[in-house]
Amino acid sequence: MADVGRKPKAVRLRSRYRSVMRVRPSGEQVEIRSGAHVATVVEVGGGIRAYDVDGRSVLHPYDVDAMADAAHGAVLVPWPNRLADGRYRFAGRDHQLALTEPAQHNAIHGLLRWRPFRSANAAQTAS
Repeated sequence: MADVGRKPKAVRLRSRYRSVMRVRPSGEQVEIRSGAHVATVVEVGGGIRAYDVDGRSVLHPYDVDAMADAAHGAVLVPWPNRLADGRYRFAGRDHQLALTEPAQHNAIHGLLRWRPFRSANAAQTAS
């Protein structure tokens, strides 16, 4: 019998060092701080999961153990909306993209939404 209504548990993987690490649906999460500003950036799509100023949410965050829904906090690059029939012209050349909304004949929200991002320079600092 299925566990209806229960949240799925995070996946656990064993590394080659035999330690157990937890993998969240939105991947590794990095917190960025500057003064009263705190942003949490996720690995999947490089999106912003949460952004607070002085302890108050500026963006509506999604749960730490959730995948971003409906492009929530996503980096919408190189276009932020829909491309009809997944086609566009750039620098005199026509381009065809996969239709990510096939029923509507659209390519939606750019090319980065499901791409993995890694921090280029993460340093631990004292609070």
